Amino acid sequence: MVSSVALAEYIEEGSLMATMVTGEELREAVKRQTFIKDGDPESVEGVKYDFHLGSHILMAGGSPIDTDQLSELEKSKLHIGPGEVVFALTKEEMKLPPDMFAQLSPKRKISHAGVLTIGGFCVDPGYEGYLLLGLYNFSSTPFRLIPGKKVIAATFHRLDAAEPKATGKGPESLKEFPPDLIQTMEKYKPAGTGGLLELIKRIEVDLNSLKAEVNKHDRFEEILTRHDTQIEKLLTGLTVEADARKTGDDKLTKTIDKMDDTLGRFVTASKWIAGVATAILIAWLSKTLGLI
Repeated sequence: MVSSVALAEYIEEGSLMATMVTGEELREAVKRQTFIKDGDPESVEGVKYDFHLGSHILMAGGSPIDTDQLSELEKSKLHIGPGEVVFALTKEEMKLPPDMFAQLSPKRKISHAGVLTIGGFCVDPGYEGYLLLGLYNFSSTPFRLIPGKKVIAATFHRLDAAEPKATGKGPESLKEFPPDLIQTMEKYKPAGTGGLLELIKRIEVDLNSLKAEVNKHDRFEEILTRHDTQIEKLLTGLTVEADARKTGDDKLTKTIDKMDDTLGRFVTASKWIAGVATAILIAWLSKTLGLI
């Protein structure tokens, strides 16, 4: 539908000589349905015609939708989510003669709403069919799809009769969504900003947890270092005490030696006192018994 290859064949060593179809001529073409089918004359604005969103929409994970078959409630729920892309066909059809091509331009209001129109923007001479548009929502809020809403503008240019005509196969007519596009959209999983924000939050939580673990590790290392120092001091003390015991200079050994010396003197004194007491007892018994 949209290509500049065939159009380039009209160029002959110089700039393309074409005249723009505007004003009343464009409005009359819409009324007579010459190169715009099912158009609205009120959608002619100066040099361009505004095409409208049609009833055929292709969304992610499903088959094409015909909004004419939906209830008003179901229609009200149609939207493009943040980060999603939807394809749609226009309400109007084009039927360009061999000497005319069209240039497309996105509607400013849609762009301001955060929706990007994707696709080719040059319609070849001789094209017949709907316009296929891709609508990508790069904003953070859903964009409602309203059949009949203006989605893209077109200007029409008539080539000079003296220019060479295009050769080869003409542009392919488009009356419905291409099968390969339907297959692609069936597998398409939009990466919306909501999911991205959720991923960022999870990453933030993981980073905070990692930071807490690092802090715990630092405190653990500090405690372990302090314990290592205390253990080193204890081992040093035990080593000194062991060496002192080997030489007999430790406090315990000295205390025991002092106790042994005191106990020896006490035992010697006890023996002397016992001897004296025994002599006195014998003398008293002898006197008492008349032995003396």
